[in-house]
Amino acid sequence: MCIRDRGTSVIEVDWGCTEGDVQLTVSDIDCEDQLYTLPVGFSETGITGPSALLQLESAVFSIPEFLTATYTWTFPEDATPLHEPDDTLVLQWGCGDGYVAVSFENSCGSFSDSAWVAVRDPLLTGPSRVSQTATGVLYTVEPVPASTYAWSVPPDAAVAEGQGTDAVRVDFVMEGGAVSVSVTNSCGVTEYTIPVTLSDTITIVDFETTSYPFSVFAGSTFETVEN
Repeated sequence: MCIRDRGTSVIEVDWGCTEGDVQLTVSDIDCEDQLYTLPVGFSETGITGPSALLQLESAVFSIPEFLTATYTWTFPEDATPLHEPDDTLVLQWGCGDGYVAVSFENSCGSFSDSAWVAVRDPLLTGPSRVSQTATGVLYTVEPVPASTYAWSVPPDAAVAEGQGTDAVRVDFVMEGGAVSVSVTNSCGVTEYTIPVTLSDTITIVDFETTSYPFSVFAGSTFETVEN
């Protein structure tokens, strides 16, 4: 252990290999000593970082920095480090689940830790129940790095805008079905789906509004129910 600035109210310590106490003796003007003690323990040395990632997503993994330590990281073969690792590893993940592990050593000895990382599905959002002839209904998929998107909709529906991107607007007619997106990248093609049901009934709960800014669909009826 190395202590700098002894005899002052502040010291800097390069800690050694064992836990222990830092003690301060303060002498007052009457030459009476007061002893103060601070127990010092070691922090956890485990890996910090995400436990789930999208395919090809980039992420940071790290462990506490140790003086004069050397670090060796391991990770799945299809993952790519984005810089020279030290106590921190910046990684572009690959296509499947796997472990990130690190071993390091210094004058106090050797240590190691590992963390499991799972590949998660991107979030697909949008309504699963819409009205017949609804237009401009928004569906989005969480962006996946380095990917392309192909959307499909029920037979009599149409993608009004956004085909090939991570968000589309869909015009429905009379049939429900699946709104799906195929995500293509170097890992392959994966499809994600929302089943959509069309309804010929719209229920609006509003205790204030007396008029509504929409038109009744052709061939349907409109009814206001009193409280």
